Amino acid sequence: MLDVRIDAAATAEVVPAFAPVFIVGAHRSGTSALYGELAATGAFAYFTAADLVAINARREGRPEAAAVAELADVCAKLPSRLIDPTPVTPDFPEEYGFLLPGRRLSAETVGLFREACERILSERGRVRVLLKNPWDISELDFLARTFPEARFVVIHRHPADVVASQRNALRTLILDGSPYHDLVDPRSGTSRVPLAGRLILHIPGAMAIFATVLMVRLRLRLAALVEALGRLDPRSFIEVRFEDLAADQAAVLGRIHAFLGLPPPRPAASFHSGRNHGQNHFRSRLARAFLRSYARRYGY
Repeated sequence: MLDVRIDAAATAEVVPAFAPVFIVGAHRSGTSALYGELAATGAFAYFTAADLVAINARREGRPEAAAVAELADVCAKLPSRLIDPTPVTPDFPEEYGFLLPGRRLSAETVGLFREACERILSERGRVRVLLKNPWDISELDFLARTFPEARFVVIHRHPADVVASQRNALRTLILDGSPYHDLVDPRSGTSRVPLAGRLILHIPGAMAIFATVLMVRLRLRLAALVEALGRLDPRSFIEVRFEDLAADQAAVLGRIHAFLGLPPPRPAASFHSGRNHGQNHFRSRLARAFLRSYARRYGY
């Protein structure tokens, strides 16, 4: 296997005024699991679902307290966030993209992003903010250039599992909707998907076409990610695998804390690693072949 820095040397450093820690990975690659585990260590400020609905409500001129109360009511009625078995509460760690027009960081949205980060840093009494937003997987160069003191924790997962999980999650959102996602993401609109869009997914072969489109998109994004990592200062990032996190959370979190110059994390609760899509027909015949280069690079 190529040297892809799955491990990184510990670095002891003085934390500057603004040194964000970005979790980088594709949608459904384990970013939420890693985000939740690192957030639970208590070492960082981070955005919760309640933060998102409160900040968005204030921008729209609505009462923050009412928006958070509505979120709490929805969370109390849901067994999970529906796209997977992960339970949701107003304190659930969420992605900052839901605060930004277009969901991505850009020169036009940096001001909104910094303002929101400063708010939670002040409220939490922390000096470092932990962030994740899979929409920004293609923006690594911009993030590194805009935030030169940033550190990046890049998570990988078997690409076939990523595509299968993306397919299942989107199918759930399109066919069933999600009141939780409609609240935390103003652009979600899962409850407003036209009937025609839902019926299309019932056409024989539609899901296979859908999965192929997702796979092509994922291949492009992963290739761009690998290239961008090659341009980064090796001291600014560490790479981990979702499978290793699921197998030994303490070891993976310990490596990340050492990389960031932090003391060993306190023990965290285990997470649900999801269904094992890796044993299905999809991996063996299609995705594994199409995404072979990336899969081999990361030991899959």
